[in-house]
Amino acid sequence: MSAPKRRAPQRKKAVAKRTRRARRLGVVPQLIALLLVVGLAGAMAIQPTRQLLEQRDRISEMSGDLTRVNKSNRELTGRIERLNNPDYLEEIAREHGYARPGETVYNVVPPSRKELRREKQRAPQERPAPEPEPGFMERFLSFVGLG
Repeated sequence: MSAPKRRAPQRKKAVAKRTRRARRLGVVPQLIALLLVVGLAGAMAIQPTRQLLEQRDRISEMSGDLTRVNKSNRELTGRIERLNNPDYLEEIAREHGYARPGETVYNVVPPSRKELRREKQRAPQERPAPEPEPGFMERFLSFVGLG
């Protein structure tokens, strides 16, 4: 009976040694596990954040597109309203050379370049000579009111 008693304390000592080792080694693995969990959580947060930023950029681009489309729609609506106005349609038709029945259309053609050059050459000859500048005495009399 004495032999089993010896084994019991030896077993207790062996178990105590293992628990001490586990405690000593247990802190480092726990820290590593904690760092891994925090790193994994951080890595998992990167992708949704990246997607959020991409979506914000896309929203801002689409907002600009929407603004341009709305502006274009307003312009086109105004154009439709003008085209439904008979006075405006008549104005456009007359600009394109159309007339009502019984009216005569006259097209006034601007002078050619050749004619414009001739007029420029004639212009200096046709100008009257400039009047001489008044002298001191004429200006004085004009100033006083006698001239």
